[in-house]
Amino acid sequence: MGLFGGLLSDVLGGEAGGMVENVISEHGGVSGLVQQLQQSGLAEAVESWVGSGTNLPVSADQIKQAIDPDTLEKLAADHGLSVDSLCQQLAAHLPKAISHLGTDGAGADDTAESN
Repeated sequence: MGLFGGLLSDVLGGEAGGMVENVISEHGGVSGLVQQLQQSGLAEAVESWVGSGTNLPVSADQIKQAIDPDTLEKLAADHGLSVDSLCQQLAAHLPKAISHLGTDGAGADDTAESN
C-alpha cells in the first residue's frame, strides 16, 4: 500500500481509497491535485474541501473535464472501470479524501473531521 493507502482505505473504504491514492499520486501529491482542480474551474469546491465547513460537491462531468483524459483512462484500466464510472467514484470520494488529508497530505486536522 502506498503513502496514503492505509489512511484513505480507513476513511473511504478499500477500493475507493486506492483509487483516490492513485489519482493523488498521478498529480504529484495532494497539493498537485488540488492545484489541477482549481485551475480547471473547481476552485470554489476545492476551497470548501480544504477549509472548514461543508464540502461542496462536484460532478463526474466536472472531474472528467478537470483531469487529463490519458490519466483517467490509465486509472480506469488499473481499477477495471470505465472512465465514466471512475469519474463518478472520484466525484463521490475526492471531497472527503482531500478534506481529510489537507493540502499537505499529512492527515486530518480538527476541522477536517467536521466535513
